[in-house]
Amino acid sequence: MAVRDHYALGQFCWVDLTSRDMAESRQFYQRLFRWQSVDRGPESDAPYCHFQLQGMTVAGLGQMSQELVRKRVSATWNSYIHVEDIQAACAQATELGGTVTVPVTKVEEAGWLAFIRDPTGAQVGLWQKDQHFGAELHQDFHCFCWNELCTRNIDQAAEFFTQMFGWEYAEYPSQVGKHYVVRHRGEECSGLLQMDQRWGEMPPNWLIYFAVRNVDITVDQVRQLGGYVLVHPFDIEEGRLAVVADNQGAMFDLVQMNDAPAS
Repeated sequence: MAVRDHYALGQFCWVDLTSRDMAESRQFYQRLFRWQSVDRGPESDAPYCHFQLQGMTVAGLGQMSQELVRKRVSATWNSYIHVEDIQAACAQATELGGTVTVPVTKVEEAGWLAFIRDPTGAQVGLWQKDQHFGAELHQDFHCFCWNELCTRNIDQAAEFFTQMFGWEYAEYPSQVGKHYVVRHRGEECSGLLQMDQRWGEMPPNWLIYFAVRNVDITVDQVRQLGGYVLVHPFDIEEGRLAVVADNQGAMFDLVQMNDAPAS
Protein backbone atom coordinates (compact mmCIF):
# COMPACT_ATOMS: atom_id res chain seq x y z
CA MET A 1 0.00 0.00 0.00
CA ALA A 2 1.39 3.43 -1.00
CA VAL A 3 -0.21 6.03 1.25
CA ARG A 4 0.78 9.59 0.32
CA ASP A 5 0.61 12.89 2.16
CA HIS A 6 2.38 15.01 -0.45
CA TYR A 7 3.85 15.05 -3.96
CA ALA A 8 6.99 16.77 -5.19
CA LEU A 9 7.41 19.08 -8.17
CA GLY A 10 7.08 17.09 -11.38
CA GLN A 11 5.31 14.05 -9.88
CA PHE A 12 1.90 12.87 -11.07
CA CYS A 13 -0.41 13.60 -8.16
CA TRP A 14 -3.98 13.21 -9.36
CA VAL A 15 -6.26 11.71 -12.00
CA ASP A 16 -9.88 12.49 -12.73
CA LEU A 17 -12.56 11.57 -15.20
CA THR A 18 -14.52 14.11 -17.22
CA SER A 19 -17.82 12.28 -17.70
CA ARG A 20 -20.80 12.73 -20.00
CA ASP A 21 -23.05 11.34 -17.25
CA MET A 22 -21.70 11.39 -13.69
CA ALA A 23 -24.34 9.03 -12.29
CA GLU A 24 -23.52 6.42 -14.92
CA SER A 25 -19.76 6.80 -14.34
CA ARG A 26 -20.17 6.46 -10.57
CA GLN A 27 -21.98 3.18 -11.03
CA PHE A 28 -19.42 1.85 -13.53
CA TYR A 29 -16.34 2.51 -11.38
CA GLN A 30 -17.96 1.68 -8.07
CA ARG A 31 -18.69 -1.77 -9.49
CA LEU A 32 -15.39 -2.17 -11.34
CA PHE A 33 -12.96 -0.98 -8.66
CA ARG A 34 -15.18 -1.09 -5.54
CA TRP A 35 -14.73 2.64 -5.13
CA GLN A 36 -16.98 4.80 -2.96
CA SER A 37 -17.86 8.35 -4.02
CA VAL A 38 -18.07 11.52 -1.96
CA ASP A 39 -19.63 14.67 -3.41
CA ARG A 40 -17.92 18.01 -3.19
CA GLY A 41 -19.77 20.50 -1.01
CA PRO A 42 -22.95 22.36 -2.04
CA GLU A 43 -20.88 25.51 -2.69
CA SER A 44 -19.41 23.86 -5.80
CA ASP A 45 -20.00 25.63 -9.09
CA ALA A 46 -19.75 22.40 -11.10
CA PRO A 47 -20.70 18.82 -10.14
CA TYR A 48 -17.63 16.93 -8.90
CA CYS A 49 -16.92 14.09 -6.53
CA HIS A 50 -13.97 12.16 -5.13
CA PHE A 51 -13.64 8.41 -5.47
CA GLN A 52 -12.35 6.73 -2.33
CA LEU A 53 -10.90 3.35 -1.49
CA GLN A 54 -10.32 2.17 2.08
CA GLY A 55 -11.43 5.64 3.18
CA MET A 56 -8.68 7.36 1.15
CA THR A 57 -9.12 9.54 -1.92
CA VAL A 58 -7.86 7.93 -5.14
CA ALA A 59 -9.39 9.84 -8.07
CA GLY A 60 -11.96 12.43 -9.11
CA LEU A 61 -15.08 12.61 -11.27
CA GLY A 62 -16.49 15.71 -12.93
CA GLN A 63 -19.38 16.48 -15.27
CA MET A 64 -18.63 17.43 -18.88
CA SER A 65 -20.20 20.68 -20.07
CA GLN A 66 -23.50 20.34 -21.90
CA GLU A 67 -21.94 21.89 -25.00
CA LEU A 68 -19.39 19.05 -25.20
CA VAL A 69 -22.08 16.47 -24.43
CA ARG A 70 -24.11 17.79 -27.37
CA LYS A 71 -21.02 17.43 -29.57
CA ARG A 72 -20.84 13.77 -28.49
CA VAL A 73 -17.34 14.12 -27.06
CA SER A 74 -16.15 10.95 -25.34
CA ALA A 75 -15.48 10.89 -21.62
CA THR A 76 -11.80 11.37 -20.80
CA TRP A 77 -9.40 10.44 -18.01
CA ASN A 78 -7.03 13.33 -17.14
CA SER A 79 -3.56 13.21 -15.54
CA TYR A 80 -2.21 16.03 -13.33
CA ILE A 81 1.40 16.91 -12.49
CA HIS A 82 2.18 18.65 -9.21
CA VAL A 83 3.70 22.14 -9.54
CA GLU A 84 4.60 24.69 -6.90
CA ASP A 85 3.86 27.83 -8.97
CA ILE A 86 1.24 27.11 -11.61
CA GLN A 87 1.41 30.55 -13.23
CA ALA A 88 5.17 30.21 -13.70
CA ALA A 89 4.76 26.65 -15.00
CA CYS A 90 2.28 27.79 -17.64
CA ALA A 91 4.59 30.61 -18.70
CA GLN A 92 7.51 28.19 -18.93
CA ALA A 93 5.48 25.71 -20.98
CA THR A 94 4.68 28.46 -23.47
CA GLU A 95 8.33 29.53 -23.70
CA LEU A 96 9.30 25.90 -24.44
CA GLY A 97 6.88 25.62 -27.35
CA GLY A 98 3.85 24.27 -25.52
CA THR A 99 0.36 25.76 -25.34
CA VAL A 100 -1.88 26.59 -22.39
CA THR A 101 -5.23 25.04 -23.32
CA VAL A 102 -7.04 25.75 -20.03
CA PRO A 103 -5.80 28.82 -18.13
CA VAL A 104 -5.11 28.77 -14.42
CA THR A 105 -8.37 28.23 -12.57
CA LYS A 106 -9.01 28.28 -8.81
CA VAL A 107 -10.95 25.24 -7.66
CA GLU A 108 -12.49 26.58 -4.47
CA GLU A 109 -10.25 25.72 -1.51
CA ALA A 110 -8.74 22.66 -3.16
CA GLY A 111 -6.10 24.37 -5.32
CA TRP A 112 -5.44 25.64 -8.83
CA LEU A 113 -5.50 23.75 -12.11
CA ALA A 114 -4.43 24.40 -15.69
CA PHE A 115 -3.96 22.28 -18.79
CA ILE A 116 -1.04 22.52 -21.18
CA ARG A 117 -0.35 20.85 -24.53
CA ASP A 118 3.26 19.82 -25.13
CA PRO A 119 4.90 20.56 -28.51
CA THR A 120 3.97 17.06 -29.77
CA GLY A 121 0.27 17.65 -29.16
CA ALA A 122 -0.63 15.79 -25.93
CA GLN A 123 -2.54 17.58 -23.19
CA VAL A 124 -1.78 17.16 -19.49
CA GLY A 125 -3.03 18.87 -16.34
CA LEU A 126 -1.02 20.90 -13.84
CA TRP A 127 -2.05 21.09 -10.19
CA GLN A 128 -0.96 23.51 -7.44
CA LYS A 129 -2.35 22.43 -4.11
CA ASP A 130 -4.16 24.43 -1.50
CA GLN A 131 -6.12 22.02 0.72
CA HIS A 132 -6.07 19.11 -1.75
CA PHE A 133 -2.60 17.74 -2.56
CA GLY A 134 -3.75 14.80 -4.69
CA ALA A 135 -4.40 11.08 -4.31
CA GLU A 136 -3.98 9.76 -0.77
CA LEU A 137 -3.59 6.19 -2.03
CA HIS A 138 -1.38 5.57 -5.06
CA GLN A 139 0.28 2.58 -6.74
CA ASP A 140 -2.00 0.11 -4.99
CA PHE A 141 -4.72 -2.19 -6.32
CA HIS A 142 -7.53 -0.24 -7.99
CA CYS A 143 -5.49 2.97 -7.83
CA PHE A 144 -3.61 4.79 -10.57
CA CYS A 145 -0.06 3.50 -10.66
CA TRP A 146 1.47 4.83 -13.90
CA ASN A 147 0.98 7.63 -16.43
CA GLU A 148 2.31 7.21 -19.94
CA LEU A 149 2.61 9.64 -22.82
CA CYS A 150 1.88 8.18 -26.26
CA THR A 151 3.45 10.58 -28.75
CA ARG A 152 4.65 10.70 -32.35
CA ASN A 153 7.87 12.50 -31.38
CA ILE A 154 9.21 10.92 -28.21
CA ASP A 155 12.51 12.81 -28.15
CA GLN A 156 10.89 16.22 -28.57
CA ALA A 157 8.46 15.41 -25.76
CA ALA A 158 11.30 14.14 -23.55
CA GLU A 159 13.25 17.37 -24.00
CA PHE A 160 10.18 19.46 -23.17
CA PHE A 161 9.47 17.65 -19.90
CA THR A 162 13.12 17.58 -18.90
CA GLN A 163 13.19 21.36 -19.13
CA MET A 164 9.83 21.66 -17.37
CA PHE A 165 10.41 19.27 -14.47
CA GLY A 166 13.94 17.87 -14.62
CA TRP A 167 12.78 14.42 -15.69
CA GLU A 168 15.46 11.88 -16.62
CA TYR A 169 14.95 8.87 -18.87
CA ALA A 170 16.10 5.32 -19.40
CA GLU A 171 15.29 3.61 -22.69
CA TYR A 172 13.32 0.45 -22.03
CA PRO A 173 12.71 -2.55 -24.29
CA SER A 174 9.14 -2.58 -25.60
CA GLN A 175 7.06 -4.79 -27.85
CA VAL A 176 5.25 -1.80 -29.36
CA GLY A 177 7.92 0.83 -30.06
CA LYS A 178 10.59 3.09 -28.60
CA HIS A 179 9.90 3.49 -24.90
CA TYR A 180 11.39 5.68 -22.16
CA VAL A 181 10.89 5.21 -18.43
CA VAL A 182 10.85 8.49 -16.51
CA ARG A 183 13.05 8.68 -13.43
CA HIS A 184 12.35 11.58 -11.12
CA ARG A 185 13.35 12.18 -7.51
CA GLY A 186 14.37 8.59 -7.05
CA GLU A 187 11.17 7.09 -8.48
CA GLU A 188 10.22 5.50 -11.78
CA CYS A 189 6.95 7.35 -12.12
CA SER A 190 5.83 7.41 -15.74
CA GLY A 191 6.74 6.59 -19.31
CA LEU A 192 6.96 7.92 -22.85
CA LEU A 193 6.03 5.71 -25.82
CA GLN A 194 6.66 6.36 -29.51
CA MET A 195 3.51 6.07 -31.66
CA ASP A 196 3.78 4.74 -35.21
CA GLN A 197 1.46 3.90 -38.11
CA ARG A 198 -0.13 1.09 -36.13
CA TRP A 199 -1.84 3.71 -33.96
CA GLY A 200 -3.82 5.02 -36.92
CA GLU A 201 -5.19 8.54 -36.48
CA MET A 202 -5.22 8.48 -32.68
CA PRO A 203 -3.90 11.82 -31.37
CA PRO A 204 -1.04 11.98 -28.84
CA ASN A 205 -2.36 11.45 -25.33
CA TRP A 206 -1.54 10.54 -21.74
CA LEU A 207 -2.78 7.08 -20.70
CA ILE A 208 -3.51 6.19 -17.07
CA TYR A 209 -2.74 2.72 -15.71
CA PHE A 210 -4.78 1.21 -12.89
CA ALA A 211 -3.31 -1.72 -10.96
CA VAL A 212 -5.45 -4.85 -10.63
CA ARG A 213 -4.94 -8.33 -9.20
CA ASN A 214 -6.06 -10.13 -12.34
CA VAL A 215 -6.23 -8.39 -15.72
CA ASP A 216 -8.31 -11.07 -17.45
CA ILE A 217 -11.00 -11.08 -14.78
CA THR A 218 -11.13 -7.26 -14.72
CA VAL A 219 -11.41 -7.12 -18.52
CA ASP A 220 -14.42 -9.43 -18.32
CA GLN A 221 -15.95 -7.10 -15.72
CA VAL A 222 -15.39 -4.11 -18.02
CA ARG A 223 -17.36 -5.94 -20.75
CA GLN A 224 -20.15 -6.88 -18.37
CA LEU A 225 -20.49 -3.22 -17.30
CA GLY A 226 -20.87 -2.05 -20.90
CA GLY A 227 -17.26 -1.02 -21.51
CA TYR A 228 -14.95 -1.93 -24.37
CA VAL A 229 -11.77 -3.95 -24.79
CA LEU A 230 -9.41 -2.04 -27.08
CA VAL A 231 -6.32 -4.24 -26.64
CA HIS A 232 -6.90 -7.71 -25.26
CA PRO A 233 -4.74 -8.87 -22.33
CA PHE A 234 -1.16 -9.71 -23.24
CA ASP A 235 1.98 -10.58 -21.33
CA ILE A 236 4.75 -8.08 -20.69
CA GLU A 237 8.02 -8.60 -18.83
CA GLU A 238 6.56 -7.12 -15.64
CA GLY A 239 3.20 -8.89 -15.76
CA ARG A 240 0.08 -8.56 -17.90
CA LEU A 241 -1.58 -5.58 -19.57
CA ALA A 242 -4.81 -4.61 -21.36
CA VAL A 243 -6.27 -1.40 -22.78
CA VAL A 244 -9.98 -0.78 -22.20
CA ALA A 245 -12.58 1.98 -22.28
CA ASP A 246 -15.53 2.56 -20.00
CA ASN A 247 -19.14 2.68 -21.18
CA GLN A 248 -18.73 6.35 -22.17
CA GLY A 249 -15.51 5.83 -24.16
CA ALA A 250 -12.90 6.94 -21.59
CA MET A 251 -9.76 4.91 -22.27
CA PHE A 252 -7.42 3.53 -19.59
CA ASP A 253 -4.98 0.67 -19.03
CA LEU A 254 -5.20 -2.25 -16.65
CA VAL A 255 -1.94 -3.73 -15.38
CA GLN A 256 -1.22 -6.81 -13.32
CA MET A 257 2.32 -6.87 -11.92
CA ASN A 258 4.28 -10.05 -11.29
CA ASP A 259 5.73 -8.66 -8.06
CA ALA A 260 2.48 -7.23 -6.70
CA PRO A 261 1.81 -7.88 -2.98
CA ALA A 262 -0.59 -10.67 -2.15
CA SER A 263 -2.88 -8.48 -0.06
